[in-house]
Amino acid sequence: MTLTSGVFSLSSKNTIPIHFFGYYGNYEGTYWPKELHFSGDLSIRQSALFLDFSKRIELCNILVNGIRTNMKETIVHYKNTCEELFNNEVQRNTIQDLMMEEGRLWKKYYLEIDNIVFEPFRLEQRIKHPTLNYGNSLISFLNSLLYAEIVTQCRHVSLNPSISFYHSPTRSRFSLALDISEIFKPAFVSRIFVSLCNRSIIQANEKYFDDDSVVLLNKEGKQIVIKEWEKYMSNTLWSQKLSRNVSHREQIKFELFKLIKHYNGIENYSPFVMR
Repeated sequence: MTLTSGVFSLSSKNTIPIHFFGYYGNYEGTYWPKELHFSGDLSIRQSALFLDFSKRIELCNILVNGIRTNMKETIVHYKNTCEELFNNEVQRNTIQDLMMEEGRLWKKYYLEIDNIVFEPFRLEQRIKHPTLNYGNSLISFLNSLLYAEIVTQCRHVSLNPSISFYHSPTRSRFSLALDISEIFKPAFVSRIFVSLCNRSIIQANEKYFDDDSVVLLNKEGKQIVIKEWEKYMSNTLWSQKLSRNVSHREQIKFELFKLIKHYNGIENYSPFVMR
């Protein structure tokens, strides 16, 4: 793909970020218009919380319980029931133990998702790289779209996406986007995934996938997934707190505002739950 200077000029004038994805559908980077800035004060508060272990582990426990609850709600949405594992509150004293428990939840959760989606798209096992079947390929691309969306919204609200609290910050990724994406993977990604598969919007064949040594969405497949993603992001749900309908895209932004309130000591963070 070739982009002209006019594209970047248009992006800058309208403060529209341009996200780049690699051959495997993974997020590679973003061109940011100069108007989108970080808040220095907020970055300091983000860093201070990360360095204060008691505050950090408290927030991480809240996050993982939000992930667990969204898993439960998604399973119940399709099956009207779920295993007791998803009802048990998580409370751990170290980040490592929390991540181990989260991993256990995800492993069981994807087994439940396999019982919901039609056979060609069953994951069998969640493998990110390389994606060896249709289900893993589709989930990975949807997760990349979610990651890019959260990075964009972080910039809009002046959060520094490289300063996380759950995942360890590293030079090569926006780790705060990884933190927040965990909430929306079961809430948003899983529901789009099931819709794409079970409504035959996309099919497990060469029209939508390149199936060589790894299974990847081709150009037509990506276009269909992006179209459904944008449609879903524009869909609305009723917000009791705001007394109005809120789009799924707005919900991501509001989640970040809640996190800012937590950093500023105004209000404790309470994760979004998709009912």
